[in-house]
Amino acid sequence: MERRVTLSTNIPQEAFGRKAKRDLRDTARHGAEYHAKRHLPSHFKPGAASKYGYRPRTKSYQQFKKRLTGRGQPLVFTGRTRDEATDTANQKITATSTRGAKLTIRLSLRGASGRLRLKKGQRFLSTQQEQQLARKAEIEAMTTDEISAIAKAEEKFLAKRQNETGSMRKLN
Repeated sequence: MERRVTLSTNIPQEAFGRKAKRDLRDTARHGAEYHAKRHLPSHFKPGAASKYGYRPRTKSYQQFKKRLTGRGQPLVFTGRTRDEATDTANQKITATSTRGAKLTIRLSLRGASGRLRLKKGQRFLSTQQEQQLARKAEIEAMTTDEISAIAKAEEKFLAKRQNETGSMRKLN
């Protein structure tokens, strides 16, 4: 799973040198951590289906799920996927000063084969493969409000970093 949010500034990196590149990398990492802590858990709460535009589940599936689990939370049947997605041990953040940050989350997605490519002679993805890709897209979904919040958090973090003692320029 990969989602990128990049922060662009009108100040060239060369104006600050190594410290600026380190600050931009740390800012990108901070934005990815902010998203993982603040926004990712909301994908598994009631109301997330309409907020993130999840594919509608059939009425029979919803009744089956409610009868077995007693809850109607989106993307939650046993809670395993939710626990894996929100566990920091399964999250890996890589950040660079030029390409931003990438949040990678390892999920087992039980009940899915993990094979997302077509086999030789196979013309279409199977229903199971399509469902697995849909679940992945639902977890990756971000609203414009979330993207704005991440950008504000990154901007605040970068301004704080640049205003520390030893910086060549001050940011407002």
